[in-house]
Formats: sequence, C-alpha cells, structure tokens
Amino acid sequence: MRAQEYDILFVEDDMEDRMILNDAFADQDCADRITTYESGFEFLQQLAKIRLFSPPPVLIILDYNLNGANADILLQQIKEDVFLKDVPVIIYTSFCTTKLHDECLQKGAVDCIEKGNSYQMVLDFAARICNYLWDLKKPDREFGIA
Repeated sequence: MRAQEYDILFVEDDMEDRMILNDAFADQDCADRITTYESGFEFLQQLAKIRLFSPPPVLIILDYNLNGANADILLQQIKEDVFLKDVPVIIYTSFCTTKLHDECLQKGAVDCIEKGNSYQMVLDFAARICNYLWDLKKPDREFGIA
C-alpha cells in the first residue's frame, strides 16, 4: 500500500487561477487526485517527499509564467529527473503561440494549452484531464488532451 498517491501535480502561482481550476476539478469529481503547488520552488522542495512516499505522478501541469523557477526551468529539471522523466507535462498558459507550443514540445512537454477565458473553457480542460485519469487502465492509452 502506498503512503500517498500523487496523480496530478499542478504548479500555478496565481491564486485565482488555482482556485478556478481546483473548482473545475471539484465539479468533475476528481479534485482529490490533484496536488497544487504555489510556486516552482515549492514544487521542487516537495519533490523529495514525493519520491520517498509515492509512485511517480501520472501528469504534471505547469503554468508557464511562474515567478522564480518558470516552466522552462521546471520542464528541463523534470525531463532530467529519473523519477519524473517519463511523466507527461502540460504547459498551461495565458497565451500559447505556435512558437511557444513548438518550443514546449521540443523540450519534452506533451502539449501547451491556453488557460480558458471562461469558466466553461476551464471546466472543459478539467474534464479532459479527469477523463485521462479515469482512462489510465486502458492498455492502449495515449495522452490525448488536445
């Protein structure tokens, strides 16, 4: 039996964005499977604890414009980390240009997704994430968030 299961790690420094996405996850009935971090620094600090007491998460969502350790830095560290390197990472940002999208994929993210400008858009994003969690038992699963 595992001490704790960290299914999705969500790093977002904007309190309002955290609250909105957490509400959307709650509306989808999977909020208990999300662990939220207020900064890249907090995420990195907690990583040692996560490594000790749990299996790797199934997904990491990173806000792109984080104070301090931004998503570029975190994504690089995640992809160089033996424990996390195979975990899919989504960059979740206010504005994802084609250039940024391509750069994120090149650096190892599975997608770069714009934050919704309405609650329905955020709810749709949360629904896709939760459906991904529920579909993990399928033998032919692929990450298909888009």
